[in-house]
Amino acid sequence: MKKKTDLRVLRTKSNIRKAFYKLMKDKKYNKITVQDIADGAFINRNTFYLHYIDKDDLLVKISDECFEKMKMKMDSFDEIVSIQDVNKENLYKLCCMSFDAILHDIEFYEMIFDGEGLPNLVLKLTKLFKEHMLSFGIGDSRFVYVEFISSALIGMMRYWIQNRDKYSIDEISRFIIDMYTKNIINILRKQS
Repeated sequence: MKKKTDLRVLRTKSNIRKAFYKLMKDKKYNKITVQDIADGAFINRNTFYLHYIDKDDLLVKISDECFEKMKMKMDSFDEIVSIQDVNKENLYKLCCMSFDAILHDIEFYEMIFDGEGLPNLVLKLTKLFKEHMLSFGIGDSRFVYVEFISSALIGMMRYWIQNRDKYSIDEISRFIIDMYTKNIINILRKQS
């Protein structure tokens, strides 16, 4: 029989996470203390330590959870199994799914992309996208393209997070697909 998680534990962890996100908007990561997080979550430090070893452990657990959700979302899209299945419509759907995953954990993604951000987590996310693309059976000789596509996608995600009031997930996904499937020089010329 599966043990039920106490609602108080879930609420406490949620409050810790919210306090951490708020602090990340106001302070640099290395300036945040466990006491700051505990104060923001309206708990004492001992309660924090019941759930996390330190703030690094908190960050690792949050990032692992969010990246796992992103990976599961991408892996659940079974219309692309090999490179032969990659087409404009499938890429569009996969792109929308990825942005939807970001939206569900928006505070986390704002945190890693905002200001100084957390470069190690951005690199970890980039690696996640690269590994997913390589799972389509793209050979090593094309790795440079995968590197470009994943880096560009990360840049567009950062841009969208900072400007999501201007573009819907549908709109930003279509921009990305146009950039990947059309001649970008011609797209830029049309905009002038």
